[in-house]
Amino acid sequence: MFSLYENCLFCAANLPEPHQRSGEGEHVIPKNIYGFWRSHDVCEDCKQYFGRNIDNLSLRNGELVKAIQELRLPNADSVFDDLSYQAKDTIDGSPLKMVRKRGAYKIKVSQIGDHFFECAEVDWQKIGLDWIRNTVPASLSTETVEREINGLREKYDKLQPGETAHSEKLGITIKKKQTQNIRFHPKSFLPISPLIAKIAVCFLYYSLPLQEIGKLRELEALRALARRRVSIENYVINWFPPRRKVKYDRWHQMTLDLIGRVVVVDVTLFGSPNWRVLLTADEPVALKDRENQPVERLYFSLDFRNFQKREKIMGFKHPGREEIEEYVVEG
Repeated sequence: MFSLYENCLFCAANLPEPHQRSGEGEHVIPKNIYGFWRSHDVCEDCKQYFGRNIDNLSLRNGELVKAIQELRLPNADSVFDDLSYQAKDTIDGSPLKMVRKRGAYKIKVSQIGDHFFECAEVDWQKIGLDWIRNTVPASLSTETVEREINGLREKYDKLQPGETAHSEKLGITIKKKQTQNIRFHPKSFLPISPLIAKIAVCFLYYSLPLQEIGKLRELEALRALARRRVSIENYVINWFPPRRKVKYDRWHQMTLDLIGRVVVVDVTLFGSPNWRVLLTADEPVALKDRENQPVERLYFSLDFRNFQKREKIMGFKHPGREEIEEYVVEG
């Protein structure tokens, strides 16, 4: 399955000889979602593009973030700290931008225009007051500014949520807010289709012989979506509830099925979130095992048992047989 190609799977650029290909290769499933399947058939330009533009989409998908949270995976906190959040003001219901650091939420430091500044209470004594000092009229003496700021400090300590304190000389009004209903900000999440396209392209190249790959009409569109985020027909990639839940200890699995001249690729991450890729062929595609025998389904899984034994597993379903043939993929 994992024989090397002479050209990049995505842009067809010439690749170095196999023994000259250095580095850890391209992580087909990003490391940020615990992927350890790598390809050495991706050129440096494409690899850098994926690193900058595609791989982080995995942490901009609500289903994957939810799965990481539910599985309580190592270093999961860093995933949530990178996302954006929003809340509502308890008093007036206005939206508030939030951030999460080391498990704690606070209002994001934001300057909105020249005369409005927002920050968390823990940032008020430093960042908030520095902003005030930089915005007050230049005609005021340093002593006057500091006296007024100290007055605002005292007033703020007595405020209840929704109440305000004002300094006429500084031209500053401060308001104490209180948050509720902290949730992911919708803009935290982005379409994940380019990443699914990248995974599907690699899976197809390593599952089918080149003569079978050449029958697929949408393959070039998949490569373009992964490499340049070019638009693609809506039917090709869709969210699709899994027909069968992947084993708990095999989080990531790619499955290939044939339905007439339609090739169906399911990309299942963390055992449940599933995207379906539909490809049409000019003529029937032959699906075979490593001994060149026909199969009706094949899959490729990443085994995460105990976070220690990490293996890549290939599975085949032969026509007329109930059992699944499996073997460990080397390399």
